[in-house]
Amino acid sequence: MRFFIAFAVVVMSVVGAPLVLAPAAEAAPWGACGTSTPESKLVRQFAVNARSNYYLRCGNANVGYRHIAARHRLDFERLAAGTYMNWRDVADLAMESIARDPDVARPAGDGKGCLNRVIFLKNIRTNQVVRQQNIRMFVVLSTGDIITAYPDVRNCP
Repeated sequence: MRFFIAFAVVVMSVVGAPLVLAPAAEAAPWGACGTSTPESKLVRQFAVNARSNYYLRCGNANVGYRHIAARHRLDFERLAAGTYMNWRDVADLAMESIARDPDVARPAGDGKGCLNRVIFLKNIRTNQVVRQQNIRMFVVLSTGDIITAYPDVRNCP
């Protein structure tokens, strides 16, 4: 079991045992993306293993933080309801969990990868599980840049 700061989410590990994950205490906060901030600015880095990372960059309407904020923020806000977390906490936790231990990881064509994981969200005040949700994340395989992440009932194809 891993312990971190503000909250915890239970995810099922590959062997089926619950694993508690939350944003790492050593994780940097998300970088800001203003209107004139370059698309390439790093918002957050997610460790995959000792040698590789996935990178959430400011991006644009089609990729990265700006895409997730514009297209999937409401999805993550709905997931955050009843947890006492905000949408970025849930999105961060989902991407961190997927990066470290995806349930499924497959090529998605055009140099992209699709990864997904089921997460169990807990109310941080009562420690009760309030919902479980499958999250999909797409990355550029050559760079590790995150294209998008969002809740979806489907696994990667």
